[in-house]
Amino acid sequence: MEMMGFGSQEEWERFNIRFPKFVEKYAALEAVRDMVFQRSGVGDKLQRIIFGLGRVCSEDFQQALILCGNGFGIGALQIIRGLYERQTTAAYLIRHPEDLDDFLDYHFVQMRRGMNHAKKMYTGDEFTKLVPKERQEEIEQDYQNVIRRFTEKVCEKCNTSKPMASWSKYSTPELAKRAERGLAELYYVHYFQLTMFSHSSV
Repeated sequence: MEMMGFGSQEEWERFNIRFPKFVEKYAALEAVRDMVFQRSGVGDKLQRIIFGLGRVCSEDFQQALILCGNGFGIGALQIIRGLYERQTTAAYLIRHPEDLDDFLDYHFVQMRRGMNHAKKMYTGDEFTKLVPKERQEEIEQDYQNVIRRFTEKVCEKCNTSKPMASWSKYSTPELAKRAERGLAELYYVHYFQLTMFSHSSV
């Protein structure tokens, strides 16, 4: 039976030689990660959301590290973009907990958007098998319950509007400024530039 393996020993050796300080400090970094995330407790709604976002950031970092160690730098950068967005969201919500319900309830807008995209790809019975009628109605009702909070004007003159593209009226760079913690200074390199690696751009 043939066996497969993943990872390049040659690339990892190159990584160790190129980044000796990181290799030296990595055990301490792991210890801090474990101290932060390997603990019990319930916490309030805000604490649970911040913990969850932070836990995914930790996993993003590990995934990016594995890619870097195997010579896949662009793949690592694509992951770092998402890490930055989650970190910015968490930092913003810590400073502005009054916006937590908007962050949570926008999920219903995204669910309905996802359902509408699926409808374009699957028709009739095919779509109903994917999303049963009862679930479609539930998604629509959840959407109708929150959409007033996530609507923006398109044209004042003709009084038309559309759903917001995000849970916040603030753009990512503006969220980073309001979150503070030095995130605004990192926006261009850790988010905008990396968007070019994530999208189909020249």
